[in-house]
Amino acid sequence: MGGFALKALAVVAFALGALHAPAFAQEARTDTRSDARTEARALFERADALLTHGRFAEAHELLRRSFEVLPTAPTAFNLAVAARGIGRSVEAVAWLDRLARAELGALDEARLAEVRALRVEVEREIATLSLEACGGEATTVRLDGDAWERFDGCRTFERALDAGTYVLEVSSPRHVAARRRIFVARGERVHLALRLAPIPTGRLVVRVPDDRIVVEVEGVGRGIGGFRRELPVGPYRVSAAIDPRAPEVRHVNVEAARTIEIEFGRRERLRRRRAGIAATVVGVVAGALVVGFVLSRDTPYRDPTFGRTET
Repeated sequence: MGGFALKALAVVAFALGALHAPAFAQEARTDTRSDARTEARALFERADALLTHGRFAEAHELLRRSFEVLPTAPTAFNLAVAARGIGRSVEAVAWLDRLARAELGALDEARLAEVRALRVEVEREIATLSLEACGGEATTVRLDGDAWERFDGCRTFERALDAGTYVLEVSSPRHVAARRRIFVARGERVHLALRLAPIPTGRLVVRVPDDRIVVEVEGVGRGIGGFRRELPVGPYRVSAAIDPRAPEVRHVNVEAARTIEIEFGRRERLRRRRAGIAATVVGVVAGALVVGFVLSRDTPYRDPTFGRTET
């Protein structure tokens, strides 16, 4: 906001503070029976003097403390003036609405008219953000770090904002989060559409030599006898309890639209396979020897010279 605009705002707020606050202040001075009232009145009067000199931030702090001690309509009105002076138009309207609803006591027609007139002026300074957001389940919208909305799918909503710069964040599980820094001017209406894209995924396949072995993918889950799942791209820590006392650990990176396969216990599997092959060879050799022995016993021997047969 330029220097001229700031000066103009200060003059408007000065006039409101000087003309309207004393009339309201009279009510705050009518009863000093308790310490709370005395404290609230002292804070109110110090803030009133600050408003007269356009020192809105200091006045706002004193008025806030005064209102906490003793909530009154005069304090609420001056809080609206001070809030407007420091650029908090949304807060100012909130205070004026409380006065108009008689939450702090009924106002006569003249003062109610003043409240309504000021509200019309301040409302023109408020910006409006219209947001259309789409995500998956549990989509969360945050404004300057504070939760704003939470929903599933798509939704459009609006929010009144003071002029200034904000950070808007939209996030949803299994989707790429969006973060935007936006600026809204006084009285401006801004429309923003954000559609979250699903996080790319790949398939992770883990094999183990035994159906009883537990496989764990950190931050994802467990499987018994292996693991097979579609996962968001990124690094993962995978462990297999082949030896429960010292599980084997691998670090893998899942890539988009690809299947990543890892195998635990390969040495053990090869040892078993080799042992099986050796056992098979031994069995075959032993069988051959037995067959040879049997054949040598049952087949008659024929002498090539005399044709004599012995058994």
